[in-house]
Amino acid sequence: MLITFCGYEEDLKIVNMRLIKTDSPRESAECLELGRGVLWRHIRQQEAVAELGMDALAFAEVPTFMDHAMERVAAILDVPYVKVLEFLPAENSFLLRAGRGWQNATVGETRISADKTVQTGYTLASGAVMVEDFGVEQRFTAPELLIKHGVVSGISVPIYSINKPYGVLGAHTDTVRRFTEYDISFLQSIANVIASVIDRKRVEATLQNSEVRLRKLAVHVEAIKEQERARIAREIHDELGQALTGLNMDVHWLAGRLAKDQTGLSDKVRSMGALIDCTIKTVQHISSELRPSVLDDLGLGAAILRVVDQFINRTGIRCDVDIAMDDAGVGHKGATAVFRIIQEALTNVTRHAQASNVSIQVKEDSGRLHVLVKDNGIGLTETDIGNANAIGLMGMKERALEIGGSLVIESGTENGTLVRLDVPLISDKA
Repeated sequence: MLITFCGYEEDLKIVNMRLIKTDSPRESAECLELGRGVLWRHIRQQEAVAELGMDALAFAEVPTFMDHAMERVAAILDVPYVKVLEFLPAENSFLLRAGRGWQNATVGETRISADKTVQTGYTLASGAVMVEDFGVEQRFTAPELLIKHGVVSGISVPIYSINKPYGVLGAHTDTVRRFTEYDISFLQSIANVIASVIDRKRVEATLQNSEVRLRKLAVHVEAIKEQERARIAREIHDELGQALTGLNMDVHWLAGRLAKDQTGLSDKVRSMGALIDCTIKTVQHISSELRPSVLDDLGLGAAILRVVDQFINRTGIRCDVDIAMDDAGVGHKGATAVFRIIQEALTNVTRHAQASNVSIQVKEDSGRLHVLVKDNGIGLTETDIGNANAIGLMGMKERALEIGGSLVIESGTENGTLVRLDVPLISDKA
């Protein structure tokens, strides 16, 4: 009977040769026991790689995962020393990032030469290295860290990150030991898992940085939009509004000086006056939509009541309002953001909700402003809420984040939609 196990024939070759040559039941039993030990060791290595692959998804931080991996490698290979070294190209050295057993080294501080004449640098340049006895090794010298700890044998493999090497993973003993190719294969598999965690965290960090930059850009764009709205609203009110008012006065002056028998001309002048009056109202409406003067003149509470009145007149939908707040605690920037969020929420009700009733609550509590906008309409699906094309919903959330608040949208097909805004009451002196 021969012992076989896919991938480990070399380790079992000696055992099988002994089995072929012996007729002794006792020696056969010993060989079988030795073979089972070899197989069990390799099975444990494979299980450890699979488990660490799963663990890689659970650990939030790279250093914590590395520490966990060091424990597993030390236990599976039964070695007193393991380490992860990060390559620092600018210094041509390695930095100890994680390890087990090193008494005279500090993680995050200890440095090791990356020269190719040293075992660590040789590994990074040439690939996996196996040393049975550093005392007779001719290819390179042992790093000072290994010498101080009396390391005799060891294996090391490179850790390859995306587009560049990250560093070296090593396992060492202070007694002579013949490591196998399968120990190397196991250690390289662990190095690959560590590399995948490093790459994933780098990608996540890049995405987070991109998100932060985009959010800052969005905040800047919204600030510019508000400034432009206010500027255009002032110009429309001051320039166009005054011009229309002057023209209206001239038309009325002209109408008062027409002869009574000039009925055709009088009718035309009255029609011009009516058109000018209508245009003045349109200009006032446009100016108010761009930047409600009541928001600057009377504050957030009055501005909310104004937009609610406009909403009711435009849609005929009942709207119950409960406001209990101090405008001074919101600040100019906060007031603008809260007003725009409520305005957008009412716009969404008009466009999508098919609601017959809306309620708005604005209250202060424990240094925060709580805003609830709820309707009894058809609601939104999770897909609608998370849709990247839902610019209005995204804008509401960005405005909330801009003032240090949070916005949650809850919706169901039977319960309508609830917009919940929570912001700190911090006065904005700017």
